[in-house]
Amino acid sequence: MAVVDVRDLHKFYGDVHAVNGLSFRIDAGEVYALLGENGAGKSTAVEILEGHRIATSGAVEVRASSWPAAVDGTPWASTWPRQLFALPNRMD
Repeated sequence: MAVVDVRDLHKFYGDVHAVNGLSFRIDAGEVYALLGENGAGKSTAVEILEGHRIATSGAVEVRASSWPAAVDGTPWASTWPRQLFALPNRMD
């Protein structure tokens, strides 16, 4: 079962395409790292996963919950309870 599932994630800042079609899946018990040059979009991608930035397009599921892109232009992390973001002691 996927713990994190990201499909075709995109983020634009004006004309800058900061995240370009990122897709990956992390299953229970797996560990992943995002590697890349400065400006490759790593921080932006993680901030989208955390709910602190709004994706331009794409799909994000964390533990089978789909994240809405925004509520009236506000990132969903600002509107949902903080307890949602607690990680379990084990991911398997």
